[in-house]
Parts: sequence; C-alpha cells; structure tokens
Amino acid sequence: MVTALRSHEAYAQLLPPCAEGGETVKAYIERYKQCLSAALVERGDEGNAVLLRVIQDLLETFVAENFTGKWTAADWEERPGMKAMVDSFAGNDRVKEIRRLLMVDGEDIDRNTNHPILLAALMHVVEVDIEEAAPVINLWRARLYFVYQRVLTHRSFTLLQRITKCYDALLALATPAEEPAAPPAPRPLPNGIPSASELHLAKGLVHYYFHEPHLSHEHILQAVKLSGMKHKLTSMLGVRTEHQLFETAQLVVRVATNDPEAVAAEAAAPVEFLPTISEGSNVLARPRTLEENIAAGTVDRDRIQTKEGERPEDDAEVVDTPLTAYEQAMVLALCTNVRNNNPMHGLTEAERLPYLERMFLEERTTYLLKSVTLLLRSRMEQKRVRVRERGLLQFCDMCDQFNHHIKNDDGAVIEKSTLHRMESFWVALYPPVFSLQTELAKVYYEMGMLKSSLDIHESLSNWHHVIKCCKRLDKRNKAEVLIKSLLSDDPDDASLWSFLGDATREEAHYKKAWELSGEKLAQSMRGLGELYLEKERFAEAVECFDKALQLNPVYGANWFSMGWAAVKTGQWERASQCYTRNVQLDNTDGMSWSNLATCYLQMGGKSVQAFHCLVQARKYSPQKDWRIMDNLFTVAVEVGERVTAINTLGSLLELKGRDYRVRGDVLAELVRIVIPVLQGERLAIDADIRKKHAHYDPNAEEVDEDGWEDEIFNIVPFGADEDLDMGEADDAAAEEKAMEEKKQAAQALADQADLRARDSLKTSMHRLLGKVVSHCTSDASLYQSYGAFLHAIDNELEAFDQYLKALRCLTKKNWQVDKKTALPAVKCATQVAASALAVTESHLEARKVKTMPPKMQAKMQVQPVVKLAEDVWGTTEEYQALKTKVEQLE
Repeated sequence: MVTALRSHEAYAQLLPPCAEGGETVKAYIERYKQCLSAALVERGDEGNAVLLRVIQDLLETFVAENFTGKWTAADWEERPGMKAMVDSFAGNDRVKEIRRLLMVDGEDIDRNTNHPILLAALMHVVEVDIEEAAPVINLWRARLYFVYQRVLTHRSFTLLQRITKCYDALLALATPAEEPAAPPAPRPLPNGIPSASELHLAKGLVHYYFHEPHLSHEHILQAVKLSGMKHKLTSMLGVRTEHQLFETAQLVVRVATNDPEAVAAEAAAPVEFLPTISEGSNVLARPRTLEENIAAGTVDRDRIQTKEGERPEDDAEVVDTPLTAYEQAMVLALCTNVRNNNPMHGLTEAERLPYLERMFLEERTTYLLKSVTLLLRSRMEQKRVRVRERGLLQFCDMCDQFNHHIKNDDGAVIEKSTLHRMESFWVALYPPVFSLQTELAKVYYEMGMLKSSLDIHESLSNWHHVIKCCKRLDKRNKAEVLIKSLLSDDPDDASLWSFLGDATREEAHYKKAWELSGEKLAQSMRGLGELYLEKERFAEAVECFDKALQLNPVYGANWFSMGWAAVKTGQWERASQCYTRNVQLDNTDGMSWSNLATCYLQMGGKSVQAFHCLVQARKYSPQKDWRIMDNLFTVAVEVGERVTAINTLGSLLELKGRDYRVRGDVLAELVRIVIPVLQGERLAIDADIRKKHAHYDPNAEEVDEDGWEDEIFNIVPFGADEDLDMGEADDAAAEEKAMEEKKQAAQALADQADLRARDSLKTSMHRLLGKVVSHCTSDASLYQSYGAFLHAIDNELEAFDQYLKALRCLTKKNWQVDKKTALPAVKCATQVAASALAVTESHLEARKVKTMPPKMQAKMQVQPVVKLAEDVWGTTEEYQALKTKVEQLE
C-alpha cells in the first residue's frame, strides 16, 4: 500500500530534511545520495521497492505543482518529509542555486517552476544504479526527462537523447531480436512497465514535441496497431448548430474498443471531477443528427421538410463503442498525428476536429484527457470567428482550474485531493500551467488586447514578450525599468542581463550575461547573434550562434538567423545546413524553404533539390509571394517539370498582371521541352500526368519494351524432346494468348492516357502563351516562342501572325545599326518567310475571317529588312538564309 510505504522508516530515510542552521543545495544533494546508497545496501529488494515509490511520489508531486493542479492540504499531510524539504529550499537564493544546477545544454528552467528542489532531487535519484529494478527505472527516467524538458525555456538535445535511449531499452524488452516468420505473441514485460503499445505512444508524443514528425507518425501508428483499437475517418448526414433545420455532410471518426472488459471495469469505478466546459456558442461540441436536435428541443419538427429515402445508410464497418482511458489517449494522439503528415492549413484543422469531437461522446473519461481535449479545441477555435469567444473563455478556465480546486454550488471545496488529475498524464501531451498562461497572453496579443497580454507576461517574467507588448503600447522604456529594478536586487542573474540586452539592444549586456553564467547561457549568445545580424556584422553573428550550438547542438541556435548570416558571408554550404535544420524543426516555414533553394542554386548542380524546396516554399508561404513563384517557374523549366512550370507562370500572371515581366529565354526553354511531348515522345517526367488522365487497373502489368518476352520464349525447356499431352499444350497456348491480350489491353490504356495527357498539356500551354503575349506586348522573344509552339501543333496561320508581331517589335528605328537588334531581326524575318511558306490552302480555309495572303504580308514586311540589312550584314550566314527564303516567296 502507498500509505504503508510513506510511513515506512526507509521512506523517511530517503527524504532527509535539511540540516539545522541551513545547508547548501549541493551539500544537501550529496547527503541525499549517501542516504540512498546506504538504504539500498541495507534494505536490498525492499529498499529498491521503496526507492521506486519515492521516485514516483516525488515526480507526481512535481507534476501536480506545475502541470495538473496544486496539492491540497490533505495531499501535503500525507507527505510530511517532502513538505519539509520543499519548505527548506523555498527562498530566492536557494531557488537561484537550484536553477544553476538544473541548467542543461545552456538552457535554464522557467522562472515560474514551482519547487525545483523536487526536480533536482529526482535527477540524482534516478541515476542510482539498481540492477533488479533497471527496466522500471528506465521508465521513470524517461518520464522524468520529458517533464524536465517541458519546464525548460528551450528544447535540449541532451534530454532528447536520454529520453530516446530509455524508451529504446524498454521497447527492446517487448520486441523480438529477430523478425519471426509468423507474427509473434506480445512479450510479457516486467512488473511496473506498461505495454509496448503505451511505450510507442509515449515515444511518439516525445518525437512530436521535439519536431520530429516522421518518427512521431511511425510510433503513434504502431501504438494503435498493437492496441487493436479500430478507427475510421468517415462521414455522416447531420447538423452542426443547435437550430439548424437541414442536414449536411459532416466529417466524423468512428472508434471501437478492443477491450470491452476493461471498458466495463473502468465504467464501474466512480467518476472523478472533470474540468468545466465553457459554452457561449450555438455551435455543437460534435455533429449530431436532426432527430437528436429535435429530441433536445432546439428544433421544432413542424418546421422541417424532408423527403423520404433521402438519407443514405450509415457506414457500419466501425461502430462507435465506449473506450478505455488509454484508447481515448490514442484518439487524441491520432488527432495530433494529422499534423505530422499535413501542412498548416485549414483543411488539416478540419481533419483534426472530428477526433476531438469523438472525445465528447465519452461519458467516462479522466480529468487530464478531458483537459487536453478542451485545450486542443480551444486552440482550433481561435481561428474560427464563430466560436472564438467560446475558445477564449475555455482557455481562461483551463488556466484558472490549476489554482482553484473544484467546488460545489455553495462554494465548498469538494475536491479533497488532486491526485486523480494525474491519471493518463504519461500518455497525453499537457503543458505546464505557466506555458498555458503564456499561450493565453499570446492569444490576447494577437487579438489586440495588449494591456491584458502585458499583465500576464509581466506576472510570469516573460521579458521577451513584455518587450514586444511595450513596443506596441509605445512604452519602450517600461521593460527596461522593470528589468533594472530586478537586477538591483539580484545583480548576478545572468538571464536578467540577457533580457536587458533584448530591451536596450546593447551588446555589453549580452556579454555580461555570458560572463556571469560561466559561458553556459545559450540565450545570451542567441541574443547577441541577433543583435550583430541587425548591425550587419554577419561574421560575428555566425560566431555567436556557433557558441550557442556548442552548448545545445540541435536546438541551441536560431537556425534561420544563422543561415541568413552565413548567406551574407558567402558560406552557402553552411547556410544550407542551417536552413535544412530549420525546416526539420518547423517544416511550415516557407521562407526557410525558399532560402534553402537559393543555397542549392548557388552551390551548383542541385537544381532538383532546389525545385523540391521551392515547391514546399510556395505551399507554406503565408501570402502569395511572387518572388518564390518566379524562382519556382525558372527552376521547374530547368529540371523539366513542365506542368509545374505552366501552372506557376499562370498564377504569376494572375497575381502580378502586366507588372510581371516574363523572361524570354526561360519561356523559350519551356516551349522547347514541351514540344517533344506534343509530338509523341513519352518521357518519364510525365508519368504523373499520364496517371492523372488514365483509367486503368493499377495492378496491370507494364508492357516491356526491351523484348524480354522474345528471350524467354526462345529458351528451349528441359525435356522438349519428349511428347507432351495435347491437353496441356492447349492450356499453355490459352494462357499465353490471355497474357498477350492482357498486355495489349494495358498498352492500349496507356496510349489513351498518353493521348489525354498530351491534349491537356497542349490546351494548357496554348492558353498560357496567349495570356503571356497579351500581358507583355513589346517583347519579340515571347511572340517567337508562341510561334514555335503553334508551328509544333500545326497551327501555321497563327504561328505566322506571331512571328509577324515579333518582327514588328524588332524593326524599330535604326534597328539595322546595332548588332544586338540587327541579327535577331534578320533571323526573325527568316522565320516569317518560312512560316508564310508553310501555310497551306487548308490552313486558309480553316480561318473564317478573310485576310491578306500570308505570302503577300511576308513580302511587305521582309523586303525592307533585306534592303536595310544588306549593306552591313550582307555577308553573314543569317542574311543569306533570309535572302534564300525571300526568293522562295517570289
């Protein structure tokens, strides 16, 4: 029993009180370690059990005081030794010493962390070597390190490595060393270790927190697979608001349990108190049918007009059932997992919402899972105008519930203990209370409630955000005055000196912070690097970011700023590494993708990589940035991505109109790579286009074009000289004929797909070039490109018109004097003459409007060119070719 362990003599020995007369934190921790070692030697197995209980109790207390809700008086009464230890190290000087001890990778814990002595003690307890409890101790180490990370001000690469190592060791116990032929039965795990499914889920949430979406995705899906829980994203006819009179298609998630017995056992347990759900909108918490609205009394049946037989049958593949608490945690993880595979977009949020709405079906849940559900929903609702007020009220309630224990209608406290709030904490991603309050302040800031935002940030000592709010409120000196007043009481606080540098933009303050921290505060070097970047001292900025990275290798630097400084110093390889790391941490940063593409282009030989980066940049750009689209168009042409190039140029013309100048050489190259496809050439680059227009069986065999069937059929089989049964021969011939027919059918479908793709490409290109020459009417090269395309599709009459327009653009006043204009004009005149000769009677008959014959027009335009160019350019090959064409016109 827990109570028996807490009253055990060994339990008191493992939580020694602070020595009388005061004791430094380091001395206390050293004495603490000695007590632990002595207890383990004396108690043996019993000491190990008590040690694990102490670890759990310390961690639960720390989590309660920072994440789920402060202990009640009854909770502290059960922990007298822990209460004495916490009270002994509650002073400011003690807390500062503890913060210095807990600094990892140059990152400090948040100033609002409650009782950091518990964390400091735990970090030493879990490192004690206890062989018999080793598997269980790895579990509590992983959990502790992740809690530790969430109270840090910045992510730590060291803690990520430690967490991953612990979970890998635990998963190795449940995973066979070699993959067997048949699916193995789950391995039994030591007592105290959760199932492999729960371990995968916990590790997936860790990877999600550290911005590793691919690893997170793999572990979450593996957790769901091992659990056996069935789920399906489907649709239903229903209503979204209380007073809606007609049903529309709604996206829903159906989830069925794999363990009905566990569900029944949990349902029999008493329901604990749940967080308050904020109302304030007629938008329902989940979609429901019109009949449910009528039953709820929000809709009058007489006002509804429906037709019989209109409702389709529900999808019965997965039927909703009550879920266990762990299965509910997996539903929330699946909601999180949608973000792992999709961009930051409204459609992504729409796909996530059904998972949260499914949670509102659960009558029996835990306090923490309900809190996570409400928190995720309130975050989504900040972007939806109709329910923004409800989301904001919910956010406020989430922050308030930490300090206020649940009361009844009379105001009496009915929540005697907050220990029940801990249930499901290890399989859900819930932030500490000060992070929630910071998030609420950011919401206020985005909504323009600057004073409210400033008050919260100031109470939390979030000086970076205080500075931002003061700038918006035109109170630039307020943050500086506040920080200086704190420094007058504590002049040796390195982080305060760094924040003062943020407020005053003076490098001396950052250097002071770096010096006071013993060159261990990465925050000061990041701030100094940003300052040098503003002052265009790029080389020094790179050096500062390097120092921060030496402390925290992955998460220590501002990778975007460091990449920009490297670009300005010409370090393209280094810049590409910085931007690569930045998009790994945040794959929705469009500018990082764009800058990474620029680095690849500058390095040379990496156009394909640059193309893929620009595709991502265009996807994630917050606005339609024409510069990114222009680069994408140019690179797409270079790597042969025809469809992307056509679509991007069309979007550019719609966005910029006549203000965008199309480069003639790039357009000419686009026409050059499109023409072979229109003339029947099949290239691998257009495989996606063919699939888009094809209606064929994806399992159909591809036709081998290398003649492999001839080689196979020419092989003489063993025993060919023996007489064969004619029935078997007939079967073989029939099988061979069926195979040949199947290949011919597949080939015919592939040819049809090619034809459709070619027609689509021709139509898109024709429309695009027409738009280009209508926007840019003075560039001869654009008309020439259009003419070349029309000539390729046998539209000679329109091609002649385009070449004629190009010649008029080139033959302006004194064109024959300058070689830059003369030779292009001579070549264009040759094209005009050749195009006129290519026009046939059938082309003329196809044109409904009668005009002057092309040959006569060509003579009128080309002959002046011949005369003016003869004196200067008469000896050139271009002129001789023109003269030959003119003679043919005669």
